[in-house]
Amino acid sequence: MQTSLNQQENSQNLKKLFTYLLESCSEEGFWKDSDTGWAPIMTTICCELFFNAGATLNDKWYVLSNGISKELSFKNCVQFLNDSINADGSFGSDLWDATRLGKLIVSKKLKTHFSNYSKLQKYIISSFESNNFSAGDTNWVGPGFYACGIDYFDLEGLNELSNSTLLKLLSLQQVEGHWMHTPQTKKSIHYSVWHTAQTIITLKRKSSETYGAAIQKASKWLIDNQEDSTGSWAGINEYEIYFTSYAVLALAHSEYQDAINDAVSFLHANIKDTGQCVDKGGTLMCALAYWELFNNNLKPQLSLMDCLLTTINSKSIKYLEDKVKNKSEGVVYVITIKKKHIEIVLGVIAVLAFVIVLYDHFKPSDEVKTIPQKVDSVKVIQPVVAPTKDSLTTDSSKVKTAIKGTLIHK
Repeated sequence: MQTSLNQQENSQNLKKLFTYLLESCSEEGFWKDSDTGWAPIMTTICCELFFNAGATLNDKWYVLSNGISKELSFKNCVQFLNDSINADGSFGSDLWDATRLGKLIVSKKLKTHFSNYSKLQKYIISSFESNNFSAGDTNWVGPGFYACGIDYFDLEGLNELSNSTLLKLLSLQQVEGHWMHTPQTKKSIHYSVWHTAQTIITLKRKSSETYGAAIQKASKWLIDNQEDSTGSWAGINEYEIYFTSYAVLALAHSEYQDAINDAVSFLHANIKDTGQCVDKGGTLMCALAYWELFNNNLKPQLSLMDCLLTTINSKSIKYLEDKVKNKSEGVVYVITIKKKHIEIVLGVIAVLAFVIVLYDHFKPSDEVKTIPQKVDSVKVIQPVVAPTKDSLTTDSSKVKTAIKGTLIHK
């Protein structure tokens, strides 16, 4: 199974995924699916993705909702994340969520924007030192937590803790090459894709040369467990998108291009015209995979975020401009109609005035006069002048005065 997608199609998919995510952010600055408990971690990863794509803390964008333009800002997102750190330093649904937030804060130099960071840091360090991952949701607990911890400790310069965690992680690799989900259940094979992919990513970042054998063995395990018919990595419901995206992230820029192409074809088939990929979480993971694979296809003059925010904001501006234009046209139309009415009324008044003048001039006299036999002189009758439209007003008294002023003088 080979992908037939070209560079343009992949770039378009990448933009659609990003646009959908930007437009689905809440006014409070977070992303969530049906499970609201995932809002903190989804927001964390969304911010990381957008910052990697060139967004800044001061960036704003405007999204139309029910005909109303709402302003969104990454500052609001950061504020939501800071407020979501609990009093004991925990965050999200488990330790992995907390550690991912720690990575975001340190890697993007956001400590000054997180007044609760010290509590978060203390919680992460104490949990790894005591090897206590039991707090919160334990469904995802496994080697992937160690991989995330190593990334965070390296960013913070906590070398001793990073090295000890790395030794634990390496010791957990299975003979087949993967890192196994714990505790083991019927879902283990699916979750093991998630843990194995994360470990490969961390080991590659540390040193592909030093940990090459472990990486190769784990990558081979991923390839062996890819679905031949679909190109995906099996999962439960929407997790098929999650695990496939993580596997792509792990295998990216490797010799396994055929497997990557098959996976991309699977992801592409699940991306709707709106940019949604199953759900918001699936869209986010798909966007991460596409960004890793295809961000180099974009034109370098502007960052992806610059392009997308400009496009989204221009759509809102055009909507508002059209709305104002429609209202203005309505006002102009009403004014035009009213002006027309006034012209008609004035015209009618002018005609009536002229008729009255003629009537007064030609009406029969009540007196019977004898026609003279001889005309001694001729009296000049002044011509009848009808009132002009400009000389008339809608005031009845002024109209009467105007009419009287046009009577014939004998």
